[in-house]
Amino acid sequence: MKISFSKTRKFTPEFNNNMDLPEAHRFTADIKVCEMGDLLAAVDAFKSISGGKDQIETSDLNAEATATLVKTVGALLPAYVTVNNLRGEDDVELTVQDIVSYGPLFPLAAELLAKLVEFSTPTAEEEGN
Repeated sequence: MKISFSKTRKFTPEFNNNMDLPEAHRFTADIKVCEMGDLLAAVDAFKSISGGKDQIETSDLNAEATATLVKTVGALLPAYVTVNNLRGEDDVELTVQDIVSYGPLFPLAAELLAKLVEFSTPTAEEEGN
């Protein structure tokens, strides 16, 4: 039997108006599907700050929930995400470790974690429903 399943997918983040750039200048991320335990940890981190909402606003964040999300991002993104063509102002290539380490990149880290969860969660089609 064959199943429709991809272990790695390419993603183009919206962070910092990335999608408005010509395609050759955009940065992308290669995102691996995560293991079940890691997926559950990521979902729990989002639930802790979203209160069941679909969108998370900065005003929704509290210190405890944000700490949980930061810890989860720091643990999961380096294991599952590789960024391509992302450079800082000094033209030095940035890595996922940079993304999870520096506050101004937190919105990008959250966007990547959300996409990791999405890519790692089976769709109804994949489940055969």
